[in-house]
Amino acid sequence: MTFEEWVDFYNRKNPKAKFERDKRTNLLFDEEHGFCEVFFDKDMVYIGQTCGDGRWWLKHVEDVARKMGIKHGGTYDSRSQILAYMRLFGYKLKEVIDLPGGYKRYLAVHKKTGKGFRASPAYVYDDGKVAYMVTWDI
Repeated sequence: MTFEEWVDFYNRKNPKAKFERDKRTNLLFDEEHGFCEVFFDKDMVYIGQTCGDGRWWLKHVEDVARKMGIKHGGTYDSRSQILAYMRLFGYKLKEVIDLPGGYKRYLAVHKKTGKGFRASPAYVYDDGKVAYMVTWDI
């Protein structure tokens, strides 16, 4: 698909958080795999809006991060499906921590590497669904 077609697809899947280009990030695009916004700093890589093959983009971004000596990643899950997100990327839930207000923090480990994953509430939509800030070890 073209970039515009991927953006249309993204907007249909994320009607509450439509794509708006973040000029602070680098925009990566591949006709077969979609697009991904990414920002590298000296300690962490942040993956922003992504559409398409998330596992492909994660592997691609982590490969670059490793070459740069970066050991941590961060992103957000805007669709409130954090447990499915963990499973999709190969993590196993280890602990759920109750937070004030009835919210939860999720800790997981990667099934193959044993590396850590943390998901904490970032904000709440008008309908009560929670979006999560996610960090993980690369």
